[in-house]
Amino acid sequence: MTVKVENVVVVDASVALAFVFPDEKHHTQAVALFTHWGKEGVAMMTTTLFENETDSVIRLRVAVKKLLKPEAESVALSVLDSLPVAIEREVLTGEKTRLVARQLAQRFEQPRCYDSAYLALAQVKGATLWTADERLFNSVAGKDVPKAKALAFVRFLGNFKP
Repeated sequence: MTVKVENVVVVDASVALAFVFPDEKHHTQAVALFTHWGKEGVAMMTTTLFENETDSVIRLRVAVKKLLKPEAESVALSVLDSLPVAIEREVLTGEKTRLVARQLAQRFEQPRCYDSAYLALAQVKGATLWTADERLFNSVAGKDVPKAKALAFVRFLGNFKP
């Protein structure tokens, strides 16, 4: 997949975590995509859920799964914090985004609104959403979703070819 030049993209937690952790399936694509965006001057944004979601995954890797040594936690958090992803905190956008997120969760029969918050922010901002969550991508934009219902602004990191 070639990447068209865009001004703004929405990044979900899965893309950032793929960048942070070399053992993630789409790490190479995440690094290439963030590099591409940096060179092209693309603004990256995300929802307020992003911070808690990414921090929780890092904590989980240390405290429960034991995939990360405690001393490496601060390194992972530093790498995450170095990403130039702006958190959308605008109140009016937030209220509209929350409503749209609820609608999208219902439309795509999602059991939770977490993923739909990223979808909603991209829709409200007229931006492309990038995700490494194949389940999310397939449920809203994959080949099994009728074209009339699919969200054309959602991209799967695994389809990105550096």
